[in-house]
Amino acid sequence: MKIYGCDFSGAKNPEGKIYVTEGNLEAGGLTVERVFSCEDRLDLAYYIRSSQAPWGLDFPFSIPDYYLQEQYHSSWISFLEGAYDDTRESFKQRFGVIHSGRNSRDMRLTDLALQAKSPVSSTPIAMHGMLYGGRKLLYNLRRRYPFTPSKKDGIMLRGCMRYTRVMAGRPCS
Repeated sequence: MKIYGCDFSGAKNPEGKIYVTEGNLEAGGLTVERVFSCEDRLDLAYYIRSSQAPWGLDFPFSIPDYYLQEQYHSSWISFLEGAYDDTRESFKQRFGVIHSGRNSRDMRLTDLALQAKSPVSSTPIAMHGMLYGGRKLLYNLRRRYPFTPSKKDGIMLRGCMRYTRVMAGRPCS
């Protein structure tokens, strides 16, 4: 089975910073067939739309529950649909300066469990920039790959990403 993975960049100018890996998944394992870069996120959206294979995307799909409740009415769909309501700077200001986001308010349960960075942290790597760009990408993919609520208030992606389970601030089960 053909499968793709993407190392995503949230940089203002992502040229040369977005990499796609194309592979073949078989019973014996995964064979990487090629690695290439995208000049920008529109190229990535094109590759995702034109493929008929599952994709793994390396960026946060959700924000901590506290911010989801306070700013998006506890709705991941509202968060997604607001992708073009914010400029990069206004999106950053929603969260303030968060240094690695090491408290429960600024982290998702999965971040705490894996000792990962908060998706809204601003230092030392601007994770909120990756979240900003990824949110726009998901917004633009939503018509081809509709998002539908699941039983546990999560989100299920269908289409080529149908195996990916995305939870709005909650661990995947």
